[in-house]
Amino acid sequence: MVKYLLLGAVYYLLPLTMHETGELILYLLAIAPLSCFVISLFPGMKYGYELLFPVMCGVLFVPSALLYFNETAILYGIVYAACAFFGSVLGGTLKANFLKEKEAKMKK
Repeated sequence: MVKYLLLGAVYYLLPLTMHETGELILYLLAIAPLSCFVISLFPGMKYGYELLFPVMCGVLFVPSALLYFNETAILYGIVYAACAFFGSVLGGTLKANFLKEKEAKMKK
């Protein structure tokens, strides 16, 4: 639940604070994808890989793109979904490696 609230804040509240074109471009190309990656990394580390959140990253960006940008920005939703996917996979991988190390230590 918290990850969806954070994502909503990044998509719908953060663009309200930006007034210049350069800030919005920085948001589209760096802030939003990095936010999707980080927000999906921690649940991935806790629960393992999940597919729903990366899909929701792409879907929830569509209204934001239409509100603050134009229809060509909708394509960034695919990029944000991919960033969330990689974050979730990396989190799941880190969890699996941590569990393997913990299991190996317990066997010794």
